[in-house]
Amino acid sequence: MIIWLNGPFGVGKTTAAAEIQARRPEWVVVDTEHVGYLLRPVLDGRAPVRDFQDWPAWRRVVVATLVALHEQTKTTIVVPQTVIIEQYWREIAKGLAAAQVPLLAITLDVSDEVHDRRVARDLDEAEAADWRSERWPDFVAARGWLASTSRIIETSTLSPDAVADAVFAEMTEVGATRGSLSRDPGKPTVTELRVWGIPGLPEIAPDDDLPRLIAEAALAAGVEPGDVLAVTSKIVSKAEGRIVRAADREQAITDETVRVVATRARADGGSTRIVENRLGLVMAAAGVDASNTADGTVLLLPLDPDASAVAIRATVEAAVGAPVGVVITDTAGRAWREGQTDIAIGSSGVRVLDDLRGSHDAAGKLLEVTAPAVGDEIAAAADLVKGKSSGIPVAAVRGLAHLLDDAAATARSLVRPPDDDLFSLGTREALDQGHAAGYAEGYRAGFSAHSPEDRARVE
Repeated sequence: MIIWLNGPFGVGKTTAAAEIQARRPEWVVVDTEHVGYLLRPVLDGRAPVRDFQDWPAWRRVVVATLVALHEQTKTTIVVPQTVIIEQYWREIAKGLAAAQVPLLAITLDVSDEVHDRRVARDLDEAEAADWRSERWPDFVAARGWLASTSRIIETSTLSPDAVADAVFAEMTEVGATRGSLSRDPGKPTVTELRVWGIPGLPEIAPDDDLPRLIAEAALAAGVEPGDVLAVTSKIVSKAEGRIVRAADREQAITDETVRVVATRARADGGSTRIVENRLGLVMAAAGVDASNTADGTVLLLPLDPDASAVAIRATVEAAVGAPVGVVITDTAGRAWREGQTDIAIGSSGVRVLDDLRGSHDAAGKLLEVTAPAVGDEIAAAADLVKGKSSGIPVAAVRGLAHLLDDAAATARSLVRPPDDDLFSLGTREALDQGHAAGYAEGYRAGFSAHSPEDRARVE
């Protein structure tokens, strides 16, 4: 994880970084200004600039350095560095996202008066006072885009110790210290969610660059790091060309079926088939869909929904910053319940099973089996704003940043293993199977269905 402390020159970023490292000495503080000092002898005479950040080489070397250090140290890196040119920040964030390095951006803000006082009393860098004051208007002008791309901490009334407290609080909220500052799973962490549809996507066709289209729409809709995107599987299938020409979907269902769970005749003469498909999902009609597609065609589920989620997530994070979670959703029925709901069939970067076993509830009792399927809950919540006929195939969910995790198991982990499945067959099919197995065992034991004596013994 990279924790980037942004803010005006002289706000106290370096002091805050030192306080954070004092509490977590295994973490690393990297002053990226030293990259500028490295480049200055080479580039000053060739490409004079006001600020070494204006050199594209500085931005590229900063990204490469942080990626390499993150890989080698395998620890959290704190970067106290002012970046107030939006283009420069997006280049850095995009580079880190492309390398799959999690990034938490925090901006330390301050009032005009307090900023002036802090600059004036910083005797260690008194020679930089004029520079810091000159750049203050640049920071003020950048406040708008900084607010949309980072977590803001107002530091005017805070001591360095309190600033560090606030940084740790932000990190805990977004789950940035996974495995370091652990939350108590038995305590509620979410009191409010915001779910909204992402407009602006065109009708999707085969070979469309779906990750790019979603990223552009997400950026325009205000998606930011910490959010989760729920993407309807239909548009993924369309982009991947999973469209089959068929007079009806029966043959497509047969082709996608791995195992039949139950079959029932319908009043219209057709049949309803509950089957396990090649993704391991037990669904009606193997997930083959004839809605929202051209006449004479049906849609198959994406070939690998988890891989599709990975591609979408990488592109979205490059556009809006990391971390972002992605869930691919599809509609399914539930045993014992009428109606349908959306479930997660693919995911990336978000825990889809929030395993609370081993923690304690509000009464202090040990939780032994509790493991909410939050991936399915996200999918269902998103469907409330996507709908089936609204033309909004993507939704954003805000308030679940604590579930974001680069190493999270994918939606495939929600599929129950066969040995643990207590309902692997429909009632009628289970009876038929048991009946057939009983006859087979009887024959092996020497019983005969034609013998009155054997029939009487069985009965």
